[in-house]
Amino acid sequence: MDTDKSFATTAKSTNNTGLIARLQSVPGQIWMVLAMLSFAAGNVYDQAATQNINRPHPLVAATIQAIPVFLYGLLGYLLFVRPSRAHKTIVETAEIKAERRRGWRLFAIAGVFTQIGTAAFFQALIVSHYQGLNITLPFVQTWELMAILMGAFFLKEKPTWTLYVGMVIMVCGLAGVAIATHAQEDPFKSPDWYWAIPCGLGAAFCWATAAILARVGMQKGVNPFGGLGVQYFVGGIAAAALLWILDLFQGQDNLSQVVKLDGQVLLYVIGGAVINGILATGFLTFALRVAPAHKVLPINAVYPALAVLLGWLILGDKNRPELWAFLSLLVVAGGLIFTQVGPYLLEKKPGVRRPAESQESV
Repeated sequence: MDTDKSFATTAKSTNNTGLIARLQSVPGQIWMVLAMLSFAAGNVYDQAATQNINRPHPLVAATIQAIPVFLYGLLGYLLFVRPSRAHKTIVETAEIKAERRRGWRLFAIAGVFTQIGTAAFFQALIVSHYQGLNITLPFVQTWELMAILMGAFFLKEKPTWTLYVGMVIMVCGLAGVAIATHAQEDPFKSPDWYWAIPCGLGAAFCWATAAILARVGMQKGVNPFGGLGVQYFVGGIAAAALLWILDLFQGQDNLSQVVKLDGQVLLYVIGGAVINGILATGFLTFALRVAPAHKVLPINAVYPALAVLLGWLILGDKNRPELWAFLSLLVVAGGLIFTQVGPYLLEKKPGVRRPAESQESV
């Protein structure tokens, strides 16, 4: 009986290994294209939720979106991580366990930043109304750049001069988006659209901070599945607690939206969470496992432009992007791409010295 059980466990492990090997044989560019399409589609779901007459409060959306991602992380941990650890005979030292506990705490803090960033993102979509994706995404897109800068400052990673050139290009593109939107005479544009800029940048800052904290947490021995579960569990609770405090001071009852939200809007919010937080993140992870970051991350930099086009085609003409704002968005993407591929483009030119490499951030 024990022999049969051992054989079954070995066979299952072999099958899992074979599946992972087949998945890793897929080129990283394909995985990143899937991630890009998923991010774009998930953002359209989020935009659709905010345009509904029964749109959710930003913190309600953040609370609800944490649930499916938490369940995904928990399921992955129980199915893959726990069984593999049960067969390990290595005895960990007290120092290793203490280090991992610090990693868990970092993931918990990352969860708070993640969901506050998600709430800021939804607030940006709400205040800019039909032009939500057009205005918000270029500013949210700066989160990767912020993560690189944070890595340089806090983790002592060394950025290259191409990073700063790319930053200047991105700032020019962001200014173009704001100027073009301000000049646009559109009856569907919200009079408070400009609040989308600080909200979008706030979301970018929170997501970049969460990415850095999660990176350090994994370096301390926390498994990605378990870390993801803790991150979104704590983040969901934090978003709900903050909403309860705001309701208490404002005399409102937005917290009840968590269980009373309109069915269609609830599907939009959950759909955005599943596509962005599970599918897109999974594809992105596989892309970075099988290919260098500089070869695949630039592909993902163009997803905001695709999201804006999808929003226009799917949600109607009221979401039509202004031409100059759309071109400025492409400039933002170009700046981000240059930060990733600049050193490698220069390497191919004879007589040009390649800058020192920096560690990539995700």
